[in-house]
Amino acid sequence: MKHIHTFESFLNENLNEAIEIVSMTDYGVSNRNKSETTRKLTDIESILTDPDSWTDDLSFKDKIGNVYSIDDLIDKEVKIGNKKITVVE
Repeated sequence: MKHIHTFESFLNENLNEAIEIVSMTDYGVSNRNKSETTRKLTDIESILTDPDSWTDDLSFKDKIGNVYSIDDLIDKEVKIGNKKITVVE
C-alpha cells in the first residue's frame, strides 16, 4: 500500500493542525484482493477510536487526497466531520 503525503500535509503536521479524514479503505476484505471504501464518518470514527479493530489493511484519506496508514495517525489530532479526536493506541 502506497502512502502519499503532500507538502500541505507536511505543513499541517508541523503546524499541529488536525488532519481532516474524509474516507477509509479496507484492503483486506474477504482475503480476495478486494477493497471496500467508506465515507461514513461514524464508521471512520468508530475504527479510529478502537485500537482492537486496527489492521495494516486500513488506509485513510484526507480532504486533499493524502493517504495515511493507522500508524501515521497515532498520537495525531484528526478531524472527522465537525469532531476532533486524538488517535490513541
